[in-house]
Amino acid sequence: MEPAFLGNLREKMCNCSRNSTISVIYDAFSEWLRLHRREFAGKALPPVNRVSQALGVARQTVRKVYLRLETEHLIVRRQHERNWFVTPLKRSGPQNIALILPTMFSDYYLPSTEYGQRHFGIYSGIADRAMERGYALIPYQLPPPDASRQEIVASVEELVRNYAGVIHLGGRQFETDPPLAELVARNDLPQMSIDCDFGLPWIGVVSFDFQQVAHTVASFLRENGHRRIGIVYPLRTEPERVPEFHYMMNDRATVLEPFLREPMRFDRIFEIVSERHQFGEPFREQIREAMEDPEPPTAFWCRDDISAMELIRVLRSFHCAVPEDFSVIGFDDLSAAESFDPPLTTLRNPVYELGYQAMYLLDHYIMQGVDSIAHITRLAPVLCVRKSVGARKISPAGGPWQHNI
Repeated sequence: MEPAFLGNLREKMCNCSRNSTISVIYDAFSEWLRLHRREFAGKALPPVNRVSQALGVARQTVRKVYLRLETEHLIVRRQHERNWFVTPLKRSGPQNIALILPTMFSDYYLPSTEYGQRHFGIYSGIADRAMERGYALIPYQLPPPDASRQEIVASVEELVRNYAGVIHLGGRQFETDPPLAELVARNDLPQMSIDCDFGLPWIGVVSFDFQQVAHTVASFLRENGHRRIGIVYPLRTEPERVPEFHYMMNDRATVLEPFLREPMRFDRIFEIVSERHQFGEPFREQIREAMEDPEPPTAFWCRDDISAMELIRVLRSFHCAVPEDFSVIGFDDLSAAESFDPPLTTLRNPVYELGYQAMYLLDHYIMQGVDSIAHITRLAPVLCVRKSVGARKISPAGGPWQHNI
């Protein structure tokens, strides 16, 4: 226990009545133990005599506080020992952690797919931390949205009985998913969310800091002299709720903000959309129109690495070189990005750290209680600088590019 603790407590006691002395001392010790129990597990508390002298109270007063803490199993008095010791943390009850997936486990973590690589990294972080702390990870399948009320309640009750906590891995919307809504409404089961915001403040959220992502891209392109940029977004065919915490580029305002704000303001922004990995003639036509504009972009930022690599292929079909004519940045750092020609400059998602941090916080939640957890944790991706971005080039005669299409 830090020496300053007793000094601060004595100052606090100056403003309390004599009748509340035991309560004030107990509250201070109880709060300190909740915050530092893991760190000081097994270590001795200051002797009763020293605490009574430091606080200017009777030894019996301190003894009553220690006895109360002992009855709550926060401290223990060992046989043949005069001092009390901080009780080590011990979990009781279920040791399982449920993973709520949006799809089949094999589909979600298939390493051969773009999303599979990302999700496998998240799962690895969760699994490593869970193994360190002695938990078992179990994918849990909620009933379908059209399940009966009886089936939904039974499923959630099973989770509460048999699992120490839940990690949501996104992809489901509780507004249109009664089983999920039933689960996230429970406050008697610790729950964490990765990449999605259910709008419930007691659920911890771990996700990417997308504002920092956009700012990193804007700063890097400015440093390389680029003032006109094309941004490749995912195509949204219908309005949808955009989670506050999400790594995708659905939130156009968040993406554009650093490119429009002084002193980093860009001269021109071209917005390009495409269906997910459907790069047909509409996508090619948008690139061609941007390149033939009187003031064409000099760089492109794509929603993911696959889009960036396809964009580079389109640029080459127009007899343009990367990065000599146009610079390109991706987003994901897939395994193919570094071996691509040219090696792709991209943003590496801290996927392992996402999973590890989510499990770390969930464990802390289970051991310490809801008040000890930071509800929102944002991690910033890392910019991997390779060969697909270069200094700005001036188009022929200062005008649009001419192509042999």
